[in-house]
Amino acid sequence: MQGVLLVIEILFIMFLLAKQAISILLWFMSIIMFQMSFETGNERIYLEIIEDYPIQDCVKPKRFKFIYKKLNKLSYKDIPKEMYYCETIKVYGFILYSLLSFIMFFMNKQVIGVFGGIYIVFYAVLSLLTAGILKRKSFIARYKEVNRHNVKYLFWPENEPYPKMIGKCQIEKMYRQGKKVFATVKVLETGEVKNRVLILKKNVQENHGDGILYEICQVYYII
Repeated sequence: MQGVLLVIEILFIMFLLAKQAISILLWFMSIIMFQMSFETGNERIYLEIIEDYPIQDCVKPKRFKFIYKKLNKLSYKDIPKEMYYCETIKVYGFILYSLLSFIMFFMNKQVIGVFGGIYIVFYAVLSLLTAGILKRKSFIARYKEVNRHNVKYLFWPENEPYPKMIGKCQIEKMYRQGKKVFATVKVLETGEVKNRVLILKKNVQENHGDGILYEICQVYYII
């Protein structure tokens, strides 16, 4: 069925090109972009990021629920809020573009092509920007920060490692770098001292706090 639909779409595009109906062609291409996004694009990005994406930042769609029908079956998590906002903006943008094109059809047909070009560029930029935000957010959720040992997974997320639990530790000293809080900690079981340990645990007090020490790609952190 999809193969037949693809052939029909290609033939229709060739027909529009032959007729030099650029305005209609751009509008039709916008529909194809939506179709590709619903069928494969969103699913591919969702599967790539959902494992590590923070569950507290997922939302239940209130509008255009049909867009997420396939995604809801892929994970126990809901839809990442950035993806939901992106798709909502794109749908409203398409509706506005279609209405303006219909109005301008009776006034100035040349402007319709300009609207189509602007919307397609807007669609592509918004999609790429949202995908980048989702991937970075998922990356930070797993690796906590970027370093030379894990940066490759930001671009090639294959065979990714999982965090390794080192054991219980006690905080010896705490300090702040920008918005992040780090500490020097002592592993209780071995007595080993680790420097520059990222503190993710809230309400931790120096010399009184303890926690579980984890490591992934040379990033140490306490939760």
